[in-house]
Amino acid sequence: MHHLPGLSLDPALQAELHEHLRASMPAPLKYYRAMLRPGMIGATRRLSSPITVPLLQLYGADDGCFLPPKVDDQHRFAAPHAVEVIPDVGHFLQIEAPEAIAERIAAWAQ
Repeated sequence: MHHLPGLSLDPALQAELHEHLRASMPAPLKYYRAMLRPGMIGATRRLSSPITVPLLQLYGADDGCFLPPKVDDQHRFAAPHAVEVIPDVGHFLQIEAPEAIAERIAAWAQ
């Protein structure tokens, strides 16, 4: 497993995580492989329909994998939608700042 910037796990938790990943392989990779298949063209077309459920998108400010969209994509949402960049966390927000992320999600759900 690659280490992401800013993420350091307790060695015991890291060993447990690695064990779970080894036991579940190749399932964690199937998501990414499926995105490259021809059948995803239809799914991509479906994604062009407006999203009709409330959506909260959280991004870690130090995420080395994903960044929030730089374009105005509000036309994609027919329900309440928010994008927030959370400071001082990377890709695994729920591991790096579990209390803060849980509080943010709970506030959004209300």
